[in-house]
Amino acid sequence: MNSFKRFAFASLAGCLSILSGCNSQTNTSVDDGLTIGIIQYAQHPALDDARDGFIDTLNANGYDDSTITISEYNAQNDPSNVETIANTLVNANVDLIYAIGTPAAQGVAAKTTSIPIIISAVTDPAASGLVETNELPNTNISGTSDASDASVLVDLLTQIVPDATTVGIMYCSSEDNSTIQAQTYQTLLNQKGINVEIFTVSDSASVQSVAESANGKVDAMMIPTDNLMAQTMPLVASTLNSFGIPTIVGEPALVENGGLTTEGIDYYQLGVESASMAIDVLNGTDISTMPIYFAPKDQLQRCFNTDTIAALGLTIDPSLMENATLYPLD
Repeated sequence: MNSFKRFAFASLAGCLSILSGCNSQTNTSVDDGLTIGIIQYAQHPALDDARDGFIDTLNANGYDDSTITISEYNAQNDPSNVETIANTLVNANVDLIYAIGTPAAQGVAAKTTSIPIIISAVTDPAASGLVETNELPNTNISGTSDASDASVLVDLLTQIVPDATTVGIMYCSSEDNSTIQAQTYQTLLNQKGINVEIFTVSDSASVQSVAESANGKVDAMMIPTDNLMAQTMPLVASTLNSFGIPTIVGEPALVENGGLTTEGIDYYQLGVESASMAIDVLNGTDISTMPIYFAPKDQLQRCFNTDTIAALGLTIDPSLMENATLYPLD
C-alpha cells in the first residue's frame, strides 16, 4: 500500500521482542531523517482505516522511505500496553506521534508536552482532557474528531422505530469517548420523552451476557463509536438481532458487522485530514494554534445492513435509504 519503512507490532510481547532488535535502526532513522510514531489503541476496521488514510496521504505527498520512518504499534485494547508504547515513543524522541483512539491519545499526552501529537478518532478532545479547547488547543496536541451528529442518529432511530418508549445505550464504561457520546444520546432521547436503559461492558467476556440482558427491556439499542464494541460487534449484533432489537450505531464499520444503521464518519478520510495536519506541523506550523478538525455534516455516511433488516423483519421507508451505502457490499 505504501513504500514506508514500517514496524508493525500486533501485541505488546511482539513489539518488545522486535524493538529490542530494531534499536539501532530506529536510532539511525532519528539521526538521518524524520520519524513518526503511530500508536493505535485497538485492531478494528474504523481505526485501521484512520491509520491507512494517514499513511497513504503521507506517501502521496512525498514522504517516502527516503525521508521518513514510521514506527507503528497497536495496543490491542490494553491500557497497560498503551503506557509501555507511549514510553517507547517518547524515549525514542520521535519527531511526531499519531495517536489513534482516545485511550491512545490520553496515554501519550500524559508522557510528553514537547513532541507534537496528532490525534484521530477522538470524539471530543477538550472533554477528554487533551486540549484546552477544540478551537484553540494551546498544547502540543491537535488532530481530528470522529464525532457524529448525535441528533441525526436519534432522529434516525425515531423514524425507524417510531413507537419506541425505551431505548438502550450499550458501551464500554472505561472509554471516555463512549461515555461522552452515551450522555449526549441519553439527553436527546429524554428530550423526546423516551426512557433510557444503560448497558455497560468492561471487557469482551461480558459482552454477550450484557447484550442478552437487554431482551424484553428495550425497543432499540444505540451503540456509540467504541473500541470494545467495534471488536465484538458481530456477536453483539447477532444477539440483539435474535431478540428483534434494532441497533443504531456510531459508525459504518459497525453496520458492516451487523448493526442496522448509522450516519457516521469516514475514518479513512479522518486519516487523510490527520496526515495533512501532520505535514503542516512537520513544515513548521504551530500545533498549539491548529483547531481540531470536525467532519462537515455533508461528509457523514448513511448506511444500512440489508441482512439485518431482513433478520429483524423491518420495512424501512425508501426515502431513508436513498443514496445510502448498503451492506453487505456486492
